[in-house]
Amino acid sequence: MRTKSRQEQLHYKNIKRAKFLGVLFVFMLQSSSVIFYSGRKREVCMKKIMIMGSAGSGKSTLAKTLSNITGIEAIHLDREFWKPGWVMTEKPEQVIKHKTFMKNDSWIIDGNYNESLQERVEHADLIIFLDMPFYLCFYRIISRSYKYRGKTRSDMAVGCEEKIDKEFLLYVINYHRKKKYDDLKKLFRFADHSKIHTLKSVKEIDQFLEKWQGM
Repeated sequence: MRTKSRQEQLHYKNIKRAKFLGVLFVFMLQSSSVIFYSGRKREVCMKKIMIMGSAGSGKSTLAKTLSNITGIEAIHLDREFWKPGWVMTEKPEQVIKHKTFMKNDSWIIDGNYNESLQERVEHADLIIFLDMPFYLCFYRIISRSYKYRGKTRSDMAVGCEEKIDKEFLLYVINYHRKKKYDDLKKLFRFADHSKIHTLKSVKEIDQFLEKWQGM
Protein backbone atom coordinates (compact mmCIF):
# COMPACT_ATOMS: atom_id res chain seq x y z
CA MET A 1 0.00 0.00 0.00
CA ARG A 2 1.45 3.32 -1.13
CA THR A 3 2.12 5.88 1.58
CA LYS A 4 0.72 9.34 0.80
CA SER A 5 3.37 11.96 0.25
CA ARG A 6 3.55 15.03 2.45
CA GLN A 7 2.21 17.12 -0.42
CA GLU A 8 -0.81 14.82 -0.88
CA GLN A 9 -1.53 14.84 2.85
CA LEU A 10 -1.44 18.63 2.87
CA HIS A 11 -3.74 18.69 -0.17
CA TYR A 12 -6.35 16.47 1.55
CA LYS A 13 -6.13 18.59 4.72
CA ASN A 14 -6.83 21.71 2.67
CA ILE A 15 -9.83 20.02 1.03
CA LYS A 16 -11.26 19.05 4.45
CA ARG A 17 -10.64 22.54 5.78
CA ALA A 18 -12.38 24.08 2.76
CA LYS A 19 -15.39 21.76 3.22
CA PHE A 20 -15.59 22.65 6.91
CA LEU A 21 -15.42 26.38 6.20
CA GLY A 22 -18.05 26.01 3.48
CA VAL A 23 -20.43 24.18 5.82
CA LEU A 24 -19.77 26.75 8.55
CA PHE A 25 -20.46 29.62 6.14
CA VAL A 26 -23.77 28.09 4.99
CA PHE A 27 -24.78 27.48 8.61
CA MET A 28 -24.03 31.10 9.50
CA LEU A 29 -26.11 32.34 6.58
CA GLN A 30 -29.02 30.13 7.58
CA SER A 31 -28.74 31.24 11.20
CA SER A 32 -28.71 34.91 10.30
CA SER A 33 -31.75 34.37 8.07
CA VAL A 34 -33.60 32.73 10.92
CA ILE A 35 -32.66 35.55 13.29
CA PHE A 36 -33.73 38.16 10.76
CA TYR A 37 -36.99 36.37 10.06
CA SER A 38 -37.65 35.95 13.75
CA GLY A 39 -36.99 39.64 14.28
CA ARG A 40 -39.42 40.58 11.52
CA LYS A 41 -41.89 38.08 12.86
CA ARG A 42 -41.71 39.68 16.32
CA GLU A 43 -42.35 43.09 14.77
CA VAL A 44 -45.26 41.90 12.66
CA CYS A 45 -46.77 39.86 15.48
CA MET A 46 -46.84 42.64 18.07
CA LYS A 47 -50.62 42.55 18.27
CA LYS A 48 -50.95 43.04 22.02
CA ILE A 49 -49.46 46.30 23.23
CA MET A 50 -49.73 47.84 26.69
CA ILE A 51 -48.81 51.41 27.59
CA MET A 52 -48.07 52.71 31.10
CA GLY A 53 -46.91 55.97 32.62
CA SER A 54 -47.91 59.01 34.63
CA ALA A 55 -51.05 61.03 34.06
CA GLY A 56 -50.18 63.54 31.36
CA SER A 57 -47.40 61.38 29.91
CA GLY A 58 -49.32 60.78 26.66
CA LYS A 59 -50.54 57.19 27.16
CA SER A 60 -53.92 57.66 25.51
CA THR A 61 -52.52 59.79 22.69
CA LEU A 62 -49.91 57.13 21.90
CA ALA A 63 -52.54 54.38 22.06
CA LYS A 64 -54.74 56.24 19.56
CA THR A 65 -51.80 56.90 17.24
CA LEU A 66 -50.70 53.25 17.27
CA SER A 67 -54.31 52.22 16.70
CA ASN A 68 -54.45 54.41 13.58
CA ILE A 69 -51.18 52.93 12.31
CA THR A 70 -51.99 49.27 13.00
CA GLY A 71 -55.77 49.14 12.83
CA ILE A 72 -55.81 47.49 16.27
CA GLU A 73 -58.47 48.71 18.70
CA ALA A 74 -57.27 51.03 21.47
CA ILE A 75 -58.70 50.28 24.91
CA HIS A 76 -58.43 53.06 27.50
CA LEU A 77 -58.71 51.55 30.97
CA ASP A 78 -59.75 54.90 32.45
CA ARG A 79 -62.79 54.86 30.17
CA GLU A 80 -63.55 51.23 31.00
CA PHE A 81 -63.07 51.36 34.79
CA TRP A 82 -64.68 54.69 35.70
CA LYS A 83 -68.43 55.24 35.90
CA PRO A 84 -70.37 58.51 35.46
CA GLY A 85 -69.68 61.03 38.20
CA TRP A 86 -66.13 59.75 38.73
CA VAL A 87 -67.21 56.57 40.50
CA MET A 88 -64.53 53.87 40.33
CA THR A 89 -65.60 50.36 39.32
CA GLU A 90 -65.15 47.78 42.09
CA LYS A 91 -61.95 45.72 41.82
CA PRO A 92 -63.70 42.35 41.16
CA GLU A 93 -65.64 43.92 38.29
CA GLN A 94 -62.40 45.38 36.90
CA VAL A 95 -60.75 41.95 36.92
CA ILE A 96 -63.69 40.32 35.09
CA LYS A 97 -63.82 43.07 32.48
CA HIS A 98 -60.06 42.92 32.00
CA LYS A 99 -60.18 39.17 31.36
CA THR A 100 -62.58 39.76 28.46
CA PHE A 101 -60.03 42.11 26.89
CA MET A 102 -57.30 39.48 27.25
CA LYS A 103 -59.34 37.05 25.15
CA ASN A 104 -59.15 39.33 22.11
CA ASP A 105 -56.65 38.42 19.38
CA SER A 106 -55.21 41.92 19.47
CA TRP A 107 -55.39 45.06 21.60
CA ILE A 108 -53.63 48.27 22.53
CA ILE A 109 -54.31 49.02 26.18
CA ASP A 110 -53.28 52.16 28.04
CA GLY A 111 -53.50 52.53 31.80
CA ASN A 112 -51.71 51.39 34.94
CA TYR A 113 -54.26 49.63 37.25
CA ASN A 114 -52.18 47.23 39.31
CA GLU A 115 -55.00 44.76 40.01
CA SER A 116 -54.79 43.50 36.42
CA LEU A 117 -51.18 44.44 35.69
CA GLN A 118 -49.59 40.99 35.88
CA GLU A 119 -52.18 39.38 33.61
CA ARG A 120 -51.79 42.20 31.08
CA VAL A 121 -48.00 41.90 31.16
CA GLU A 122 -48.12 38.15 30.61
CA HIS A 123 -50.30 38.55 27.50
CA ALA A 124 -48.53 41.57 26.01
CA ASP A 125 -46.13 41.32 23.06
CA LEU A 126 -44.85 44.83 23.68
CA ILE A 127 -44.79 46.97 26.85
CA ILE A 128 -44.23 50.73 26.53
CA PHE A 129 -43.46 52.76 29.64
CA LEU A 130 -43.66 56.52 29.14
CA ASP A 131 -41.18 58.03 31.59
CA MET A 132 -41.84 61.66 30.73
CA PRO A 133 -40.42 64.54 32.82
CA PHE A 134 -42.62 65.73 35.68
CA TYR A 135 -42.79 69.32 34.41
CA LEU A 136 -44.14 68.13 31.02
CA CYS A 137 -46.81 65.90 32.57
CA PHE A 138 -47.84 68.66 34.98
CA TYR A 139 -48.07 71.21 32.16
CA ARG A 140 -50.22 68.88 30.05
CA ILE A 141 -52.56 68.17 32.96
CA ILE A 142 -53.11 71.89 33.59
CA SER A 143 -53.53 72.58 29.86
CA ARG A 144 -56.11 69.88 29.27
CA SER A 145 -58.09 70.94 32.36
CA TYR A 146 -58.70 74.28 30.57
CA LYS A 147 -59.17 72.75 27.13
CA TYR A 148 -61.77 70.21 28.26
CA ARG A 149 -63.41 72.17 31.09
CA GLY A 150 -67.01 70.99 31.38
CA LYS A 151 -66.37 68.30 28.74
CA THR A 152 -65.44 64.61 28.75
CA ARG A 153 -62.29 63.50 26.92
CA SER A 154 -62.65 60.68 24.40
CA ASP A 155 -60.43 58.42 26.52
CA MET A 156 -62.59 58.89 29.63
CA ALA A 157 -65.90 57.35 30.63
CA VAL A 158 -69.14 59.14 29.77
CA GLY A 159 -70.17 61.42 32.62
CA CYS A 160 -66.61 62.01 33.82
CA GLU A 161 -66.09 65.64 32.95
CA GLU A 162 -62.55 66.96 33.05
CA LYS A 163 -61.54 68.14 36.49
CA ILE A 164 -58.43 68.91 38.48
CA ASP A 165 -58.18 68.96 42.26
CA LYS A 166 -55.64 68.78 45.06
CA GLU A 167 -56.01 65.00 45.46
CA PHE A 168 -55.24 64.37 41.80
CA LEU A 169 -52.24 66.73 41.76
CA LEU A 170 -50.81 65.04 44.86
CA TYR A 171 -51.27 61.67 43.12
CA VAL A 172 -49.26 62.90 40.12
CA ILE A 173 -46.48 64.27 42.37
CA ASN A 174 -46.34 60.99 44.31
CA TYR A 175 -46.29 58.99 41.08
CA HIS A 176 -43.12 60.74 39.92
CA ARG A 177 -41.49 60.56 43.35
CA LYS A 178 -42.20 56.93 44.12
CA LYS A 179 -44.94 55.02 42.34
CA LYS A 180 -43.39 54.99 38.89
CA TYR A 181 -40.36 53.17 40.32
CA ASP A 182 -42.69 50.62 41.92
CA ASP A 183 -44.45 50.12 38.58
CA LEU A 184 -41.14 49.65 36.77
CA LYS A 185 -40.01 47.08 39.34
CA LYS A 186 -43.24 45.15 38.78
CA LEU A 187 -42.83 45.27 35.03
CA PHE A 188 -39.29 43.90 35.17
CA ARG A 189 -40.40 41.24 37.65
CA PHE A 190 -43.39 40.05 35.61
CA ALA A 191 -42.18 40.53 32.03
CA ASP A 192 -39.50 39.33 29.67
CA HIS A 193 -37.17 42.36 29.71
CA SER A 194 -36.90 42.37 25.91
CA LYS A 195 -40.60 43.29 25.74
CA ILE A 196 -40.16 46.51 27.73
CA HIS A 197 -39.46 49.79 25.95
CA THR A 198 -39.02 52.95 28.06
CA LEU A 199 -39.50 56.24 26.23
CA LYS A 200 -38.26 59.33 28.06
CA SER A 201 -38.99 62.25 25.76
CA VAL A 202 -41.31 63.47 23.01
CA LYS A 203 -38.44 62.98 20.57
CA GLU A 204 -38.09 59.30 21.54
CA ILE A 205 -41.83 58.79 21.08
CA ASP A 206 -41.66 60.40 17.61
CA GLN A 207 -38.71 58.18 16.65
CA PHE A 208 -40.57 55.12 17.92
CA LEU A 209 -43.63 56.00 15.84
CA GLU A 210 -41.52 56.63 12.74
CA LYS A 211 -40.23 53.06 12.95
CA TRP A 212 -43.77 51.71 13.24
CA GLN A 213 -44.99 53.77 10.29
CA GLY A 214 -42.09 52.39 8.24
CA MET A 215 -43.01 48.73 8.88
